[in-house]
Amino acid sequence: MARTKIVNINIFYTCSLEDDGKYSYLPLQELFDTLKNDYESDKEYKVVKNYNFDPIRIKSVEKSNSTGYYHIIMERLDDKPLSKTTIYGESTNIELKDNEYIGHEISILYDPTKHVMLVQRNISSLSPSGVEKFIDSIYFDYYEEYANFKFVAAIDGRAKDKALNNDIYRSIALKVTGDDTDDLLLGISGNKYEGVESVEIIISTNRSKSAELDCQTSKNLLNRWVDDNNVEKLFVKTKETEDSPVEEIDLLKQALKRTLKYSYTEGIELNAHRIYFDMVDLYRNDDDAISLLV
Repeated sequence: MARTKIVNINIFYTCSLEDDGKYSYLPLQELFDTLKNDYESDKEYKVVKNYNFDPIRIKSVEKSNSTGYYHIIMERLDDKPLSKTTIYGESTNIELKDNEYIGHEISILYDPTKHVMLVQRNISSLSPSGVEKFIDSIYFDYYEEYANFKFVAAIDGRAKDKALNNDIYRSIALKVTGDDTDDLLLGISGNKYEGVESVEIIISTNRSKSAELDCQTSKNLLNRWVDDNNVEKLFVKTKETEDSPVEEIDLLKQALKRTLKYSYTEGIELNAHRIYFDMVDLYRNDDDAISLLV
């Protein structure tokens, strides 16, 4: 039986948070070269940390001679009880021996030239914030200095156009500050509303799957506020077509993310290397938006 698997990818810059609150690029090439050499010198060597009570490890570090990209596989090791069953059968526990775990992998592509990381999302594995903390910790282990490592999300410049060009809107969330609050409140209060610093409104449909906001009114509202400097928040939930899934878009600073879609047959699992090669192809060849940003 053919199955469909969706793999989400986040794109970040690898940075250090400075004392003045600004970010600067943090080179990680030397760190990953050291890890790669350590792993190749001792096949049993693994860097392991604890995160949310689970062991987290770097499973492998590889570097492409042709692209210069690194492929880092990280795993969350899970020892929680699992069971297996058939649709109509009884559940049977999967026995794990002491020091045995179920591994949940993610693939990471690191481009040292542009200080960019593509991080696979896996609900069962490590989140980007977990990867961030892991790298910050091992950086200190190797260099005995605090990097204050942070991911800075690449911003998707196409998000605003996508939101404005769609015709189906389910909700709009808008927050305005300063003098422009009068414009937003005029229809509600009928006059100026003294003492107001900010106004936040949410406009939404009912829960029916077919419900949608008036298209032209929604577009007028978005176009009125999208480029206003006093807008702190502007989110929409929108669909391209009636059959498309609802997508939430931040018109001000949508984090750049992409989706890989796989069709595969039962018994053939996705593996980390297949995902990595598709990430390379996406990063280098298939996405002008990413290449322009990074």
